[in-house]
Amino acid sequence: MKLSKYLFIALLLCVMLLVAACGNDAPTVDDTISYTITVVDASGAPVPGVMVSICQDQEGGVCYMPVKTDEHGLATVSKTAVPVQDNLKVRVMSGGGSELPMADGTVGYTPIPNGSTAITLTIAIQPE
Repeated sequence: MKLSKYLFIALLLCVMLLVAACGNDAPTVDDTISYTITVVDASGAPVPGVMVSICQDQEGGVCYMPVKTDEHGLATVSKTAVPVQDNLKVRVMSGGGSELPMADGTVGYTPIPNGSTAITLTIAIQPE
């Protein structure tokens, strides 16, 4: 009986020491940091009203909720809404959901350079 009482007290002390060593600080997320995607046309004018989606850059990767560009051609996505911070790509679509070609001739996804939180994309044609 005495041995089990001492084991219980020892276990309780170990747990208390572990909790004290780890602290009570929960991991924090800086939701003030965002990805900003600016969409412009070939003349550099902002393109409002297009849909921008950030996706994981892998086969079958998740695409996160699309955001519409504002009157300045800017779409902002909070990093808390996109849990992966490296190997991301951007997809630009018209309001109707069709992919818009980039000025460099590519269609589809454009990689976001790792570590970058801002990218400007130039589309080849104005959406309808």
